[in-house]
Amino acid sequence: MTATAVNPWAIVVEEKIRSLIRNGADADEIKFYLANHAPKSAFTSTAVSTPTLGPARSTNPQTDSKPVDPNRWRELFHTYDETVNAPALKFAINGFLQEDGITLIGGLAGHGKTLLMLNMARVLLEGGCLFNYEPFEDTQQAERVIYLVPESGLGPFVHRLKLFHLLPHVLSGRFLYRTLSAKEDATLSDPRILKAVEGAHVFLDTAVRFLPGDENSATDQKEFAKTLFRLQAAGAKTITGAHHAPKNFETREHMTLENALRGSGDIGAMLATCWVVRQTDALKNRIHIKNVKPRDFEPCQPFEIEGRPHIDQTGQFAMAAEPGMALKPSVERLNKTQVKQAEARLMRQSGSTHAAIAKHLEVTTRTVERWDAVGVLGPDPTFNPTLGPGPTKNA
Repeated sequence: MTATAVNPWAIVVEEKIRSLIRNGADADEIKFYLANHAPKSAFTSTAVSTPTLGPARSTNPQTDSKPVDPNRWRELFHTYDETVNAPALKFAINGFLQEDGITLIGGLAGHGKTLLMLNMARVLLEGGCLFNYEPFEDTQQAERVIYLVPESGLGPFVHRLKLFHLLPHVLSGRFLYRTLSAKEDATLSDPRILKAVEGAHVFLDTAVRFLPGDENSATDQKEFAKTLFRLQAAGAKTITGAHHAPKNFETREHMTLENALRGSGDIGAMLATCWVVRQTDALKNRIHIKNVKPRDFEPCQPFEIEGRPHIDQTGQFAMAAEPGMALKPSVERLNKTQVKQAEARLMRQSGSTHAAIAKHLEVTTRTVERWDAVGVLGPDPTFNPTLGPGPTKNA
């Protein structure tokens, strides 16, 4: 850029372009920044001529046409004024969803990650408190939510939108989503996506589906991080992604950042926050939630939420055990329940009544009825506890 007069906005734009080039941005991404985010006052007649997209000047004194004065080293660092005027740490949902950062929800498949994020989306759009828990209060109603879910078809995802009462927000254009059924492919680098996320809360379900490469590769994870940071640079207020836990997570007694996220450990380094979920009761869709990475804030203690019957009744999870009151999920206890359910399935298929099964397993008849209602005792033990109970069979 060739300046005709001193203009601080022109300097800001030039430095931003240099930063984009250093981070691997191509010409299209720089043009997008100039067209959509650069201050218009940077291009007035008193500022600069038409900006060029050529290589930025390096800061290497051996290659610069004008040598860098080493005595001006203080210019490399933030000033006191910049420090005292820096924006404070902000939350979109107090104590739960941090702004200007990346949040991941880690957990096994079928343990409620998508449902949790849809509940977050509803609170962001409508206000109120997440899980009706006052400390998790929404700080400002969202202008727009972008939900990208390439793992689900249109029909199943719309079913879930209905569960969380999100259709009115689809109608208003404040909840925008793409599924596996979308007619046109669009990457996170698509200029239309980058424009859509400006000022929006973004959900990626699952995040790894947007990783162009191997999730176990540190190099590919770094490129993925650049992609997410580009969304932030485009103006996304928050970015939340679902991420699968490895299969052996089911047998782990402790929930940690290292064992809860599948793939290279580098993914954890870029996060502002990571919450890990573990379903402890499929019948009630009860989920244990623990924060395993807080950046710059003190997280709450683990807690538990419950989906059934609350999602059917109110379109939201309910707080079942407040932070500090939740029992640590025991792998041994979960395995014992699964053994009892397997035995109950065999007895039911042999013609035993609910009462007989309950007496043999030393559980209540109501427990066996609930198992049967959601398909645990059916011929096919695979079922989706998030879609609500089916018809109860007669004992």
